[in-house]
Amino acid sequence: MLVYSANLGDGIRLYARPFDQREARPLSGTEFAYEPFFSPDGRWIGFHDPNERKLKKVLVQGGQAQVVSDAWPPVGGTWLADGSIIFASQPSGAFDATGVAQSRLFRVPDTGGPPELLLAPDELQEDGQPTGRSCTTERRPP
Repeated sequence: MLVYSANLGDGIRLYARPFDQREARPLSGTEFAYEPFFSPDGRWIGFHDPNERKLKKVLVQGGQAQVVSDAWPPVGGTWLADGSIIFASQPSGAFDATGVAQSRLFRVPDTGGPPELLLAPDELQEDGQPTGRSCTTERRPP
């Protein structure tokens, strides 16, 4: 299954296309959606809704989109097998001295709820070494 965000004349939304079919179909309830990602079982698609500033999910076959959490401004998402979703959020103006964006990582249950802060960019010891809760990520422009 291929899922992508596109504007095909009726506004931005998610489209789904099984690999064995030529035509994609719009997924209802995904207006303005971007950065889709699959649940581990492939039944759900998570996505960001910038209009409502929410992280949402919708069944691959369609249906009503469900709010998972507040998420603004969101950056990416990964759905884990334990039923949690990890996403980044980059607060406005959060850049280090070199101009690199300083995102925070959050976890939220896929059933919904408030996001839990996992990692903030300032989690370094005084000597500049990681505290053991750090990770490195990279996001390249399309």
